[in-house]
Amino acid sequence: MPQTRRLLLLVIASLVGSAAVAEPPPLVVRSGITVGTSPTKGAVKATRLGRAPDYVRLGARLHATKPHIFSVSNANDRFLVWLTLRSLPRTRWPYLVALDTVFMATSTGSDSTGSTASFEVDRSEATRLAALWHVPMTERAPLDQGLVYAWRIDGEPKLGDPVPIVLRIENRGNQPVRVMMGGRQRGVRDNRFAFTATLDGEPLTVKEAPDFGGLSTNQRLAPGEHVEVGADLRAWVDVDRPGRLDISCQYEGELFPDNDDHGQWPDHAHETWQITVPGNLQLTL
Repeated sequence: MPQTRRLLLLVIASLVGSAAVAEPPPLVVRSGITVGTSPTKGAVKATRLGRAPDYVRLGARLHATKPHIFSVSNANDRFLVWLTLRSLPRTRWPYLVALDTVFMATSTGSDSTGSTASFEVDRSEATRLAALWHVPMTERAPLDQGLVYAWRIDGEPKLGDPVPIVLRIENRGNQPVRVMMGGRQRGVRDNRFAFTATLDGEPLTVKEAPDFGGLSTNQRLAPGEHVEVGADLRAWVDVDRPGRLDISCQYEGELFPDNDDHGQWPDHAHETWQITVPGNLQLTL
């Protein structure tokens, strides 16, 4: 009997020890201020994906909770670590300290409930952080299977007329999908479109226009249904003489599953699929 009891106590101790080892470490986020791009006394190197490192002086630790790790690219090679913060000093920036690295926040946000910070990392870093904190790492999955695209010029524009260019998106697949409509049209044009053109082989100057975002909705496309989006070429280039126009077209869109979550952050942020639709058109004026 004593031997059985001893074995039982050893098993319990082992389980308790395993649980202690498995406990994830606390989130360490500190406020900080950038001091430059060269090593400086009292500063540490901070990294941000796709940018040269900065050197920062770290300050107070920030109360951070609820880490979410989700993909922000179709290739699943870029991820965001999204954290909630109790507060963030206005003159400071958040830095995540993990994996023997100091990560600089990509963006921050705040409302009446508190603040948030996002840190962009690569796939390897995301995998290691998910394992470290025992949280899921969610990835994107294709949503454009079965979609067919067609560009056209509406009507027969004459010199001086609007030049309406239309993209038709048709669902020839067997699953419904949601297409974001709008979202980048606050201003003089819808910046989901991009156009360049030549007139008789001579490139036309593309006008500058800010991309301020805008209101958006979601269009449900059931199998067999289609939607059309359009823009006036004149918002990108001026055509002041007759000739042959060769137009290069591009449309950037976002797709969502057929539900009402619409890629909402952070729980459904990975349920997004970006589409880039190129095309070429010709018009004689």
